[in-house]
Amino acid sequence: MSTVIKRKKYLAYFKVLIMFFLVFGISLIPPFGQITPLGMKVLGIFIGVLYGWCVLDTLWVSIFAIIAVGYTCNDIFTAFGTGFANQVTLMALLTALLGGALDRLKITDLICNWCLTRNIVKGKPWILLTMFLIAGALIGAFASSIAGTFLLWTILLKLADICHYEKGCKEIGFLIGMVVVVPAVASNCIPFQPGAIFFNSFLTQGTGLAIDYIPFLIYQLTISTIIFVSVCLLAKYVWKLDLSHFDISDDMREDLLNQPITYEQKVGLVAVLIFFVTLLLPGILPLTLPGIAFLKAMGILGVSGAILIALTIMRNHEGESLINIAECHRAVPWNVIWLMVAIAPISDALKSETTGIMATITQYTLPIFSNISLNIFFIGATIILALLTQISVNMVLGAVFIPFLTQICVQLDGNPYILFMMLYTGINMAFLTPAASAYGALMHAHEWIKGRNAYLVGGMNLAITLLVLALIGIPLGNLLF
Repeated sequence: MSTVIKRKKYLAYFKVLIMFFLVFGISLIPPFGQITPLGMKVLGIFIGVLYGWCVLDTLWVSIFAIIAVGYTCNDIFTAFGTGFANQVTLMALLTALLGGALDRLKITDLICNWCLTRNIVKGKPWILLTMFLIAGALIGAFASSIAGTFLLWTILLKLADICHYEKGCKEIGFLIGMVVVVPAVASNCIPFQPGAIFFNSFLTQGTGLAIDYIPFLIYQLTISTIIFVSVCLLAKYVWKLDLSHFDISDDMREDLLNQPITYEQKVGLVAVLIFFVTLLLPGILPLTLPGIAFLKAMGILGVSGAILIALTIMRNHEGESLINIAECHRAVPWNVIWLMVAIAPISDALKSETTGIMATITQYTLPIFSNISLNIFFIGATIILALLTQISVNMVLGAVFIPFLTQICVQLDGNPYILFMMLYTGINMAFLTPAASAYGALMHAHEWIKGRNAYLVGGMNLAITLLVLALIGIPLGNLLF
């Protein structure tokens, strides 16, 4: 075994030891504030697991967290039951399965081909870039952001070769990075996507409130559109990208136009429309209208499940089922699902009056926040968490800070919806470093985008996001919430 491998192995063991030291060491510290001895044990588990999530693994650390909290607070079976019975976990699971089903129906190819073959893009490289980003956004919103990224990467590299762009150039590097960022952010704009469901649960944990789908969608689409338009303008006029050679050849356009729309793709498109319409209508129309109360009762779980069942029952031209639900499970981000399962019992333990943790945090922090304006509070909290997410796990940061900060916001007579939307947007712009998120690692790892260009793309998106939130996020929130 080489020295490098040994060092890597021992370092991994050392990180595990640190996690266990935090879990058990903090529990031995004398209680302070209103925290009880039980609260110190829970605090030790939380801090140790938080460290483990950041430097080890989200999956097995989440399983350990459930066992530890269950043993400490109630019983292990109850802890697992709390996590898996959580409606957020179930909604994320069903919508991830539906996303996998739509991906298998090749709806991503349909969206991409349509965007790239419009006559408006011919000979207009910046409009072609816009259509690329729109294609990525549509795929990320309606199907799979990862699938959209890889699909667009394939087309981009083919175009780079045809247009004689060299590996590592800033033009293709910018495009490679943006087709990672845009689909990921677009998926966060849709209130029915697993990530949005997960983060919305943090607001509910802190305040008992929930955001309606329509204002959530309008806020995210507005802010995201302004961000990406601003980033593209910055790239064109400040970074001076030269996309004059960037175009789709007539042969490539003809090939894409000649690809037939399959029966499966048509069904997938109809399924997407049904999914959105059935979930949005109860928030627009009165419940007294026939069928609207039924749709509201079905919710995300019922609608997702019904569409999956329908797609399984339907047959293609060969007489086979359109989808295989078992195969759709490959699209489920199980590390995220287990993280959701673990956060439910941990959150209950942190908020419990028997631990005294939240009461102590409020006791020490409320006087500080009371002495600053609400706008400074909103902007400052967003900037701090947006920077922290570049070196940490965004979902973990959301789980830790959003319930606490929105609860503080209510006590200060502020609008918790605005704070939540700003934190949600800032935390999920996690692309500056490889450690920021799985998408950040994906972008930085691509051989066509050198390290400097990757940091520039991530930095531009982060800086513009914070500026847009500071200038537009609060007034837009006041209009919508």
